[in-house]
Amino acid sequence: MNDQRCPTTAERINELFATFHRRSEPERSNDDIAAQLSLIGIELTVADLIGLRSGAKVASPDVLSALAQLFGVPVAYLCGTEIEAIAVHRKLLLLRSVRDAGVERLALRGSVDCDSEVISAYLSDVLDPA
Repeated sequence: MNDQRCPTTAERINELFATFHRRSEPERSNDDIAAQLSLIGIELTVADLIGLRSGAKVASPDVLSALAQLFGVPVAYLCGTEIEAIAVHRKLLLLRSVRDAGVERLALRGSVDCDSEVISAYLSDVLDPA
């Protein structure tokens, strides 16, 4: 995400699915996520979840909060300000790049404000050194 455009809610939800699975496994299914949400008292049909992911439906703050908690990200990613969403999104892109590069352990040293886009670009080069 080289620009600072805030991803849409649908893009952020899709990023959760794309990021939080093992490299060797497919992303979690809509059925699985809907079932997990029902276990914590959030009734969301698979069709509604598909609508959220496509941008055709708008979720309540309770549903967005539950999705964030289910995936283990700050609620601000789905319910906060654009600045908060962009910051978390950049970290998720880095996390996905690390996973896709096959990195098993990562230690970052130095500035707390390391540029996750630069690290992600380096990891992309490892995956596709063309």
